[in-house]
Amino acid sequence: MTEALPDGWTTATIGELCEVNPRHFTIPVEDDDLISKVPMAAVEAESGRMDSSETIHAGDRKSLTPFQEDDVLFAKVTPCMENGKIAVAANLHGGRAVGSTEFFVLRSTGAIAPRLLMYYLLQPRIRKAAAQAMTGAVGLRRVPRSYLEALELPLPPITEQQRIIAALEDHLSHLEEAMKYFENSVRKVTTLSQSVSSRAVSGSLVDFRAPGSGEELRSAALAQRALIVPKRRRQPSAIGAPFPTSVPAHWTVVALDELATSIEYGTSAKTRSQELPDDVPVLRMGNIQHGRLDVTSLKYLPAGHADAEKLMLTDGDLLFNRTNSAELVGKTAVYRKQLGPMTFASYLIRCQFVSGVIPEWVSLVINSIYGRQYISAVSSQQVGQANVNGTKLAAMPIPLPPTEEQEYILSAVDGFKSKADHFADILALSRSRGMNMRGSLLEAAFNGKLAPQDPNDEPASALLERIAAERSALRKPARVRRAASSRTAPEHTNRIPSGTQEELPL
Repeated sequence: MTEALPDGWTTATIGELCEVNPRHFTIPVEDDDLISKVPMAAVEAESGRMDSSETIHAGDRKSLTPFQEDDVLFAKVTPCMENGKIAVAANLHGGRAVGSTEFFVLRSTGAIAPRLLMYYLLQPRIRKAAAQAMTGAVGLRRVPRSYLEALELPLPPITEQQRIIAALEDHLSHLEEAMKYFENSVRKVTTLSQSVSSRAVSGSLVDFRAPGSGEELRSAALAQRALIVPKRRRQPSAIGAPFPTSVPAHWTVVALDELATSIEYGTSAKTRSQELPDDVPVLRMGNIQHGRLDVTSLKYLPAGHADAEKLMLTDGDLLFNRTNSAELVGKTAVYRKQLGPMTFASYLIRCQFVSGVIPEWVSLVINSIYGRQYISAVSSQQVGQANVNGTKLAAMPIPLPPTEEQEYILSAVDGFKSKADHFADILALSRSRGMNMRGSLLEAAFNGKLAPQDPNDEPASALLERIAAERSALRKPARVRRAASSRTAPEHTNRIPSGTQEELPL
């Protein structure tokens, strides 16, 4: 600790203030007693709250970590520790519980209030430093016990600790309400965006009708497609399911394949992270974000690679993520030539369309709630991943208005999304500032600026000395071993010599 401490404060390590991983309950437990069970998932990130509603018989606790009311739980494993899975045990069934073996349990010996210790550990800078001290294999790194025990913190007088906790929790409660408002606003923007997309692809967003009809465009598309596609693909796929809602009478609903001249998978060639001269960027599933292409992180193919030329993207190519988690599979975006020469990876499917079909229109349909319903219905599950192959994509139902109407609706959607994105950026900035404010409040709590000092408070150093003396007095005196006799025992000491009345030496 480099800064001067307020009067009455001192410094101490967690090892001096707490029992670390005590293996006992203060109140003994019987095997038939119900106690709480707290897995890692039951501890909220950064909030200090935990769900202790699950119960278990004490006799079934096996090797789980025991703790009791007011113990501090500290997740030691990555990424739980970095995420702030730290809490004070509360509302435990019978006042006792068992939890994940990936928790450190810190039981205050009386010099520090458990909630103040929790807030100290929740500070971002403390978690960042602990992350740097982690040891172990990648993905299973843990904070060493020795590091936690040696972690030094500023210690206010015990009465000032209660003032700090009260002030801190008052500020945090107001901040949490503001954060809830931001989160709720983000959800509303997301819901509104989904509603706009749904209304757009069902024809109810704008009051506009272009000349012609969807059926006329479909006929023109099929004629154009027949001149381009190979003979084996000449007959397009049939619609795999009806479109879930009605569309205007002058629209039609077609299979995506009726509009596509090409549906193909990307390259499975090995890429490299470091770009060399003339390398070709490769778009992957992570580059598709919220219906757009994010090119901040790319991999590369050598310029001379066969796939770099064969699978080079052209303006207007639609990219469909065919394999991902269930909630992300099927995310879609359109490539435009302004991004520069690029190709695409094998977890993506490229669709190229006939003229008159705007790729962004098809992307809007796929990303809408109706497109998501179809994807969910046809996706297959493989080892935690969902997959939609090219055949199922080709059969997706696509509502088709005339080209001019597609353009008009897309313009209206873009106008809304531009405003929604601006609002979302404001909310994200506000949320970021809120998180920074939370960190500042936690820091202020431990430099004496959050609550007033009182010269009548017992200094923290005096309390530490008193607790140490009390604990020392309670310790049982060590057993004194009797010194071994230096006298040589006679042979056959189990026998008493005949004719003597003396006792043998012990």
